[in-house]
Amino acid sequence: NVRLGAPIHQIEAGGDSSCAVSMSGGIKCWGDNRFGQLGYMLGPDNHLGSQPGDMPPSDVRVGSSVEQVTMGLWHVCVLLHVGDVKCWGDNRAGQLGIGSTHQIGADAGDMPPATVNLGAMVTMVSAGDYHTCALTKNTGKMLCWGGNRQSQTGLMHNETDSSTWAVGDEPGEMPPAEADVGPERIEQLSAGGNHTCAIMQTLRDGLTLRCFGLNDFGQLGYGHVDTLGDDPGEMPPANIDFDYKPVFSVLCSRYKTCAIVNGGLIDGYMVCWGLAAYHQLGDGYTWGFIGIGPYPEELFLKSPKQSRTVDLGVGIVPMEIASGMLFTCTITHPDHAVKCFGRNNRGQLGYLGIDEFGWEKDMPPPPVPMDSDGGGIDGASLLTRNTLSCTPTSYALRPPGRKLAGGYFP
Repeated sequence: NVRLGAPIHQIEAGGDSSCAVSMSGGIKCWGDNRFGQLGYMLGPDNHLGSQPGDMPPSDVRVGSSVEQVTMGLWHVCVLLHVGDVKCWGDNRAGQLGIGSTHQIGADAGDMPPATVNLGAMVTMVSAGDYHTCALTKNTGKMLCWGGNRQSQTGLMHNETDSSTWAVGDEPGEMPPAEADVGPERIEQLSAGGNHTCAIMQTLRDGLTLRCFGLNDFGQLGYGHVDTLGDDPGEMPPANIDFDYKPVFSVLCSRYKTCAIVNGGLIDGYMVCWGLAAYHQLGDGYTWGFIGIGPYPEELFLKSPKQSRTVDLGVGIVPMEIASGMLFTCTITHPDHAVKCFGRNNRGQLGYLGIDEFGWEKDMPPPPVPMDSDGGGIDGASLLTRNTLSCTPTSYALRPPGRKLAGGYFP
């Protein structure tokens, strides 16, 4: 077990580092620190976790109790119990939302960081590679800042106007304008590598999904590979077609998107779309090409409605999704298991060996072996990253469709 010195409420992984929120609201981080993303003011070359005595780490100074942590590639943001957001680490694209590109967390005096000026209380925050999004409490709107070269903040960029390439990197740009994803209330959002998705509560269609930003591998789910949001008239995006079934949870990673649809303990299912280089979509067929399709020599760009659902086993439904860059994991019900598929070159799936997993013969995937002293899996806290999977163990399991503790898991 990772020595953290406290019961854990949520865990999250960044590009080369990890953070955990304790039950008491403290936050501890370890791993790479090249951009100060650990938040301990140790200097950029002082990493934690590889030497005797490094663990358990102390609490990061954030000035208040932490409700949620989310990690981008090299930056960290926390949602405090009071509804504020604070960020530290890499800031080259303004993803910390402080009106500059100065990184925070490595130098003396950096912590606790300043509160991000959002002009509203927040109920959820999600970090992508170089952008960050938050969900406002009272209005249910999306505010995004950071990198915007692919219009992933929901604000249209102009390739000839460098001032539109990022939001929050210059004075006066915060709070950002609301992302135009429609007039309806947003229930959940997820920031991927360079794209963003939101679950909307609509009167006609119920819980629907809309996505925008980079779409080079079909990760937006509209059956094409055109970036969405960078031209006039493209926002708000259309509803993604799930044959009028409600979308209960969404998770964007760098090259793909996964959702739990028709959520419930009986009939919920999981579907993924985007890059399928190592069977990380879980459809049992696709390998190495964009979209979803059964034949590797053909290019298929299907909507999620047309996609094969992930086969988790008879009577098994997904409760939580964690999406790595080239692999995917889910916590399932009623067996309270972790099941994974996709690339496995570093053993990130948790199965013996390093063979990729997800051909039709492999599905449904078996439970990942856990030495948990008899405990089940806590659905609040499954995470993945580039080549890492982690989860705490307990008997608790969240209801289906609860908001994910974090957004981007490349």
